[in-house]
Amino acid sequence: IGTPAAADALSEFAKTAPADMKVPVADARLLCAEQLLADGAKSEALALYKALNGSDQPTQVRVAAIKGMLAASTKK
Repeated sequence: IGTPAAADALSEFAKTAPADMKVPVADARLLCAEQLLADGAKSEALALYKALNGSDQPTQVRVAAIKGMLAASTKK
């Protein structure tokens, strides 16, 4: 799940996902971003985290996205 291709697929699905799938898809995208970051793909992870920090996301997703952005911006 932590590949750029997976990130793209999840992001595309998120655009048309039914309402009851929005949070599970966001969770999957967070997991994907975490794996990308762990694998050294900072820019891809940061892009996912930024997308998940939108006002259309639940608070818990936005908080996780902010934490991820901080981790991505400080990771060497």
